[in-house]
Amino acid sequence: MGRLRYEPSPGASRYRRMIYAFWRRSSSPAFLFDQAQRRVCEVRQRLTNTPLQALTLLNDESVLEASQFLSAQCLRNDSTRQGIEWMAVRILGRPLADEEWTLIHQQYQDVHDAFSQRPYDAKAYITIGQQLPDRSLDPVHHAALMWVANMLYNLDEAMTHE
Repeated sequence: MGRLRYEPSPGASRYRRMIYAFWRRSSSPAFLFDQAQRRVCEVRQRLTNTPLQALTLLNDESVLEASQFLSAQCLRNDSTRQGIEWMAVRILGRPLADEEWTLIHQQYQDVHDAFSQRPYDAKAYITIGQQLPDRSLDPVHHAALMWVANMLYNLDEAMTHE
């Protein structure tokens, strides 16, 4: 089973569509949970929200890179509230309710305070993946917004788009 080793393409080629994913006949990629075996046909995809899927998405490099990109866009264009609202619309397809905004803003404040005490952790967090962070942006603020974007990406609503 370990004869082949997958090396991701460098640069923009890395973000090609799923058709180019490394797939073995005996096991599907780790980010495809509860999928049918390749030897059978299913009429519709089964929806899942297993804890392992959430854990995988929280640590997936491509999701972290997408979070980094969105948070950088926020910092360049908007205030914190407008930026978080903008990210929510991009990820969830809808604005946040007032209760959701309160919870997410509290999480943002907690993470911002933690990264403020450990700025090296913030710099390490925003340099995950191949994309280099914009050095003109405050790394603590960028890391805190990246954390929020990653949290939004990991919501069941964002994963399944029901």
